[in-house]
Amino acid sequence: MAILNETAARFYFGTADPIGKKLRFAHRAAADTGEYEVIGVVKDTKHKSLREEPWRFMYIPLAQAIDRINRLALSVRCSRDPMALAAPIQKEVQRARSTLLITNVTTLEKQVQISLRRERLVSTLATAFGALALVLACIGLYGVLAYAVTRRTSEIGIRMALGATSSGMVWMILREAAVLAMSGIAVAVPALLALGNLSRALLYGVDSFDLPAFACALLVLLLSATIAGTVPARRAGRLDPVTALRVE
Repeated sequence: MAILNETAARFYFGTADPIGKKLRFAHRAAADTGEYEVIGVVKDTKHKSLREEPWRFMYIPLAQAIDRINRLALSVRCSRDPMALAAPIQKEVQRARSTLLITNVTTLEKQVQISLRRERLVSTLATAFGALALVLACIGLYGVLAYAVTRRTSEIGIRMALGATSSGMVWMILREAAVLAMSGIAVAVPALLALGNLSRALLYGVDSFDLPAFACALLVLLLSATIAGTVPARRAGRLDPVTALRVE
C-alpha cells in the first residue's frame, strides 16, 4: 500500500480517482506482491525550499521499502515547546536502537527561517537603504523649500500685507511640498510597476502589485514631505510683513 501526494496523483492518474489503483516501480519490484495499492492522497509539501516546485512523492511503509534505508526523518507533532521534548524523544529512540545516530534535531519554524535567510537579508538591506533614501530626500526637500521661502520673502510680505494670514502662508508652503512629493511619486510609480517582477524574484510571497503596501508607501512619503516642509512653512508664517517688504 502507498500514499501519493497531489502532484504524483495528477502525474500518474490525471483527473481520475487514484484510490484503489496500483503502482509498480520499473527498476525493482516490491518484496511481496511487486505492486503498491494507493490508499490515500495527501497535500503537497515543501522539503528543501519554499520556492521549490512540488515533487512527486509516494509514501510507503518501511517494510515495503524498495531500497536499503540509510537515513530516516522522524517528525513529531506536539502542543508544547518542541525543543523541550527533543531530549526525551532522543532517549526513547536510543533506547529502541542504541546504534542509531541522531542528527539535525530542529523545529519546523527554524527550518522555515533558514529557508528564508536570503529573503530576510534582502528585505533588511532594502529597508535600510530605503530609510536612508527617505532621510536624504527629506533633507533635500527641506533645503529646496527653505531656499524658496528665502527667495520669496518679499512676495510673502506682500501677500500678508494684502490680507493673507500666517496660517495661509503655512498651508501654501505645505501644499508646495505636497506637490513636489506627488510629482516624485508620479514619476516613481511606473518604474515600481515595471520592476514588480524583480521583487517577486527576490522576496518570497511578495506580489508584483501589492495595493496595501503601495498605499502605505505613498502615505509615508506624503507624511515625510509634510514633516520636511513644516519648518520652512512655519518660518514663512512668522514673517513680519514690514520687515519682509524691506528685504531686497
